[in-house]
Amino acid sequence: MQIVGTERFIIYGFEGCHYCSSAIELLESAGYEYIFIPLDEGSRALREVKRAYAWSTAPIILAKQDIGSYILIGGFSDLKEMLDFR
Repeated sequence: MQIVGTERFIIYGFEGCHYCSSAIELLESAGYEYIFIPLDEGSRALREVKRAYAWSTAPIILAKQDIGSYILIGGFSDLKEMLDFR
């Protein structure tokens, strides 16, 4: 997957999550802006985010498009694959 014009990301995840931390490190090393939104395991917010994006694991990573909306990238491996295209 390649997203043109992406400069900002949202990461929904857990404090202490290896994949969440790796996603943050990857974005920082590539110079991208991001917002990390920590969620609690079993919380209503987590259930709603999982349902809204039809994604069942953490992190849940979104990318901002040029038009201002966010689209689902997926998890850490999806983010890594996307950034490898650039």
